Amino acid sequence: MALFFGAGTLYNRDRREYLVKAFPSYIRYGSQTVELACFFPMPFFKSARIELLGPSDQSVTGVTWSIRHQPLNDPPSQVGYFHATYRDHP
Repeated sequence: MALFFGAGTLYNRDRREYLVKAFPSYIRYGSQTVELACFFPMPFFKSARIELLGPSDQSVTGVTWSIRHQPLNDPPSQVGYFHATYRDHP
């Protein structure tokens, strides 16, 4: 997850407010929370699936999220298509 938002790790060794402060994403540390934001346009035509998966023997807890979207009025042939997959290789 850290790689998607522009960092190799979420460890904040310098205790900075922003670990990543860039366009189109940032990682910001609050007093009790960590905010990860991405503002990259990700057009979809019929549906979209966003998954946050951890190791199969662990559950992901304490995460809140939101997605902002708006109608796409351009013809599908005039927009790019976003696809991202990450695999951890030993």
